[in-house]
Amino acid sequence: MGQTGWRDFIAWDFWDLMADGYKRGVRPPLEEANQAAIGFSELDLPIYCGWNISSKFLNNIVQLGTDVDWLKALLNGLPPEMTVFEIVESTVIDNPEATKTLINALKSKGVRIALDDFGIGMPKLERLLKYPIDILKIDCSFVQSPTRESREGTMRGLVEMSKTMGFEIVAEGTETQGQLDLVWAARINHVQGYFLGKPETADYWLAETLRRRSQKPPSARQF
Repeated sequence: MGQTGWRDFIAWDFWDLMADGYKRGVRPPLEEANQAAIGFSELDLPIYCGWNISSKFLNNIVQLGTDVDWLKALLNGLPPEMTVFEIVESTVIDNPEATKTLINALKSKGVRIALDDFGIGMPKLERLLKYPIDILKIDCSFVQSPTRESREGTMRGLVEMSKTMGFEIVAEGTETQGQLDLVWAARINHVQGYFLGKPETADYWLAETLRRRSQKPPSARQF
């Protein structure tokens, strides 16, 4: 049973800074962001590197027709199959066409696409079917809800759907052993949350990853 305890990611403010920079004609620090991720891709067992995409980024970069030089610089030296671009579900709702344009551009480069903060309800499931995602990150409300039985049943249903549609599931917001047990009971293999590791700098987690792996054999896939 895999556990997702930590990951390297570029936060929302980086993408907003990048979008604002392009609008003003200022080039954002893509090389620095790239170097922050390189160390994780060079590990004996590489860690997936996730980059969050904001609505501002979609509006200022994709919809304005900015070229994809930013993508080349960002991915320079990174294995595409170990690179994940995370699109929050609310961004999909706000920018459906721009989202589709960006996903097609990213998929053509071989990177993986994750739908982040996925909630529940039929409209959400219908949206899920429209996009060629590789990873579904379910909202913390699934894990943290007090009604365990109904949430476990819903998560099991998503697991069955993932087998048919070919995507993986990550359960977000895991903060206690009980919540981790719930996720495992639903047969979800990948977990993310404070119970397994809190946000820190890229340098901190690279050092921490090396330390943990020196103590025991690697047995988990990281996102």
